[in-house]
Amino acid sequence: MKNLLLVSILLLSFAGNSQTGSIRGVVIDKATYAMIPFTKVSIHKLDGTYISSVQASIDAIYNLPDLKEGKYLLKFFSPRYSTTEITDVRVLNGKMTMQKAYLSMLTHE
Repeated sequence: MKNLLLVSILLLSFAGNSQTGSIRGVVIDKATYAMIPFTKVSIHKLDGTYISSVQASIDAIYNLPDLKEGKYLLKFFSPRYSTTEITDVRVLNGKMTMQKAYLSMLTHE
């Protein structure tokens, strides 16, 4: 009986882990293809409601874990670059969505 209970608990914990997905990607300069480290990445519902944000690493990689299945809006901000939005980023349960972001440098006239 104890073994059955332990197996049930383990199966439920694995099932619970697959109920979310994640988004991971890299932030890149659109003109030079250079990585843009420390970019702020925020995630929103499609109606614009803020969910959370992270900062890309020194390697310009970002990770948004534990997201419910659905479509999201991503916003990218880095000094000297135009704020960039990517809409309809789809997350599936138990899957990692890869999403590159290309930012354009601001021009001063």
